[in-house]
Amino acid sequence: MSRRTLTIDGKEIQARSGATILEAALQNGIHIPHLCYHPELKPPGACRLCMVEMPNGELVASCREPVKSGMVIQTRSEAVDKAIRPVIELLVAYHHDNCRGCPANGKCELQKLMALLKIDRKRVRRLQPPSETRGLDTSNPFFVYDVNRCI
Repeated sequence: MSRRTLTIDGKEIQARSGATILEAALQNGIHIPHLCYHPELKPPGACRLCMVEMPNGELVASCREPVKSGMVIQTRSEAVDKAIRPVIELLVAYHHDNCRGCPANGKCELQKLMALLKIDRKRVRRLQPPSETRGLDTSNPFFVYDVNRCI
């Protein structure tokens, strides 16, 4: 099987022909955040956490981009951080609040990503849906106002 040579974060690596950037990185000990990738499934590219930057500034989902010889990839850059931050913030906002009681505490991928991007859980709480449902406002004769659905 033919091999491809590429550079990820300044490290020259070898990857099998047909591998994706994410697979090549993981096989060479380079971590790229990801959630939806599984080696036995076709990568959906849905979680958007595995974004990497190409030399021309283009961001691509590393789980869907095949390796090519001579590629130069950045896994961390201002553009990558800016792209994945909202995804992680929404995951944190909808995640439970008690990390201390969680069996994955200290081994949690989400905690690692929060630390990497310096995401403050308290600041992200504003993204959480309200914990209580409020009643409909029918005081206007022309429309019903549902505060639970209003942005």
